[in-house]
Amino acid sequence: VETLYPLLLKLLTAAPNASLRMVVIQALLRMSYSVKPVILESLLAEKDCHACSQIQQLLDSQELLF
Repeated sequence: VETLYPLLLKLLTAAPNASLRMVVIQALLRMSYSVKPVILESLLAEKDCHACSQIQQLLDSQELLF
C-alpha cells in the first residue's frame, strides 16, 4: 500500500478522462479500507498529495455519468 498509494495518486492527476479517474479512486478506497490509520494518515499528509481537490474536480465534472 505504501508503494502503490502515491503512484495511484499521481495517476489520478494524470488520468485523461473521468472514467479512468473513477477507477483509480475506487482502487484508492479499497486500499484505504485495508491499511492501518497511521499509515493512511502519513500517506495523505504528503506535501504533493492533492487527493481531495482531485476528487472534488471529478465530482464537478460533466463527463461523469452515474
